[in-house]
Amino acid sequence: MIAYVLPLFLSFAALYLLAGYLLLMVAKLLSHTQYSLFLTIVISAVLVSIYMFFVFLATANIAHVITNLFMPHLLVKWTEYKGPDKKAMNPVMVHGLITLKLAYRIVRELKALENDTTVSTICIILDSDGGLYAADTAIRMAMEKCQKPIEIKCKGARSAAVDILASGTPKKRFLYNNGKKIVIHNGQSLGGEWPGSRLLVGSMICNRQIAKLISNKTGQSLKRVRQDMKNKTWFGAQEAVEYGLADDVLTQR
Repeated sequence: MIAYVLPLFLSFAALYLLAGYLLLMVAKLLSHTQYSLFLTIVISAVLVSIYMFFVFLATANIAHVITNLFMPHLLVKWTEYKGPDKKAMNPVMVHGLITLKLAYRIVRELKALENDTTVSTICIILDSDGGLYAADTAIRMAMEKCQKPIEIKCKGARSAAVDILASGTPKKRFLYNNGKKIVIHNGQSLGGEWPGSRLLVGSMICNRQIAKLISNKTGQSLKRVRQDMKNKTWFGAQEAVEYGLADDVLTQR
């Protein structure tokens, strides 16, 4: 993580200083010219707007990287401090948008079921259109730490939810043949879409990490996975099995 964050901080700190220096130099130049007051105000307003845009972009990038790279670790550590959920039930239900609140509950339930001597295999029922990368990562971290097999029964998944499906114990990742599609695509910043999302370095880092994970779990080349994510690829149940995202198809009851 430091390898990502340190260059980002340094590069945007330099951007802050450079933009501020240029703004001061132009203001100094204007003060020694015979431009009209109106033109001076217009040029200054444009330069301030450009400077504020770079400040916003730098701040958003730093906040995005911190949220997505550090928040999962903090969430898992906090759940370890709070202890497992004593009301946990098997199977664990992962439905709807994957938020930090949902991830917190699921991480606690996984820890409780891991400690439960009556449970040999943990089952997750997955039906989600994805959500926050940080929340998805926290769930996957808890799955990786768990010492018991984790069986996934998926009714539908896209975006971050596909990572959870692929991270189940090999030979225990199942899809229901219910007509729902499995979708992999580049993640959107902060759990949503907005015009400037592609400018966030954090998005590129997250997409690179997701592609690497899917490549490792499926056996597909990293190049193919990144291309499929870029193209927003849809899979039927059997197609997802052939791709390596799941191991078998179940008949919907």
